Parts: sequence; C-alpha cells; structure tokens
Amino acid sequence: MEKQLNFVLKLSLEEMALRRVVVNLWTENDIFCAIQNFRDRNKQEYFIGIKSNELWKTVEDKLTNEERDVSLLIGVNAVISESRDWRFGPYAFQQEKFADTLLYLLSLMNHEQQMQVLKKHPGKILSCFLHWPWQDLFLDFADLIWTFLPESDYKNLTDNIYENIRHADYYFPNLIQEFFLRSPSDFRMNFVLSLCSLLLTLSNYEDETIEIFFTNIDPEYKASLAFNYRFLSFLVELIKKDKCHLAELCVREASLNKEEKEGLKEGIEYKMALLKPSFRTGTLKRVLEILDETETGAPDK
Repeated sequence: MEKQLNFVLKLSLEEMALRRVVVNLWTENDIFCAIQNFRDRNKQEYFIGIKSNELWKTVEDKLTNEERDVSLLIGVNAVISESRDWRFGPYAFQQEKFADTLLYLLSLMNHEQQMQVLKKHPGKILSCFLHWPWQDLFLDFADLIWTFLPESDYKNLTDNIYENIRHADYYFPNLIQEFFLRSPSDFRMNFVLSLCSLLLTLSNYEDETIEIFFTNIDPEYKASLAFNYRFLSFLVELIKKDKCHLAELCVREASLNKEEKEGLKEGIEYKMALLKPSFRTGTLKRVLEILDETETGAPDK
C-alpha cells in the first residue's frame, strides 16, 4: 500500500509542471495566509493561491513543524469539503484545480498523514480525480480506496460518478469500464443500475460499456435484477430505443428462473401499455419471445 500511494504521488509531481502549463491554473498568493484565513476569503482566491510549489517552499521556512502539519491538514480538508460544492455550479470549470491542489498537498505530507487523510475521505478523494486532466490517476487511487471505503459509501461514490458524467462535456468509456472491472463485486450491482440508463442518453457508442457491465455482474447478484425497478425501467428504455441486441443480452445475462421471468414479463407489458404505440418496437416482441423461450428451456432455481 505504501509503495502504491508513493508511486501515485511521485507520478503526479513529475507531470505537474506540464499539466500546470496546459491547464494554466495558478497565480501567486501566500499559501499559509490563504489556509489560515480560508473562512474569510473568496474560495477562488484560496484555490488559486494554495498551489504554488516555489511559494510554499518560501512560506514553509517560516513555519514550525507543528504549524506546517496543521496547515497541510486544514488545506486538504478544505479542498475535499469544498470540491463538491463547485463541481456543478458556476465554477464547474475549476474542478481540475481541486485535484491538482489536493495531490500537491498530499505530496507534502509524510506517509502517516497521507494514510490518515485517505482513510478519512476515500470516496471524496477519488471523486476529485474524475475530471481532465487527472483521469489517469483516477484508477490508481481507485485501487487504493477499496481497502478503506465502507459499503455505506458505495452509493455516494456511484452518485458522484453519475453526476460527473451527466454534467460533463466529455465521457471516457474506457476509464469507466476499467474502473468497473477492477471494483469489488458487491459494488458493481448498484453501479450498473445507476449508470446504464444514463449511458443510453449519451450516444450510440455506449453499447460496449453496457455489454461489459451486464456480462461481468457476479451470478449471486444477477438473481435480484428481475424485481429491481431500475432494471425494469432500463429494459423499457432499450425497447423504446429498439436496441434489440442489448435487451436480449440483459435478459439472458439476468439468469432468471420461471417466477422471475413471469414477473419481469408482466412488468414490461404493464409499462409498455402506458406508452404510445410507436414505442412498441420489434425489440418488445423479441424480449417477450426470449422470456418465453428461456421460461420453457431453463430449470427452476
């Protein structure tokens, strides 16, 4: 774990000069004063001023070790607590500053301090790296946080990823696919059900991501799909968009028993009856045929 975290931080520092030029983020302010007066200052001034390597070295000489440690912790906690407030508001374009600032402050900490912060805010730290140009570090941090992230925080992390994709002007399917495949099996189910309907609204290029999602859910979780309203709603969306191959794949991958198939079939027919006839595509007929086929061909569980 120590080597992994140190590698991530080292990698980021080697790239930081180039990224700073590319993104053109920072101006000079007194980092220590910015931290100490954070509550009384404009947020934008704080996050612009906090990140300056040369300036920090100058200020650091004026601090005791205790003041330095306290300042770093205050800065990290401020970045983490404020990053979500800015993510989708009028300053959404500033989001990469949070990741840059956070990573820089973490690099100034010793390993014990780094692990203390990571254990306290695993999901929030990971969410800071969802924006360009930091996606390459997102997976590195994702591999670290699963040790510390409680199951109770799974939904919050999923919601953050969902909102970032929904509000961003870009989307990286390979990143999301790899993150999903490297995540714990008990995390995948909620993640799949949260993101699939969103992916359908983005473009026709999300078919591969949806296929990867549904073919990599653990069998023990597939059985719960039939009675999940989000899965039913997702299937209806596939039917409305006439995505027959995806609808067929999702139904077959669900591995449903006779009772579950009958319940799913009833749910689909009920929802489709509420829609305009134009939405009753050939995919609807095919899905119902598949449910009938598998119903007679598969044994009860």
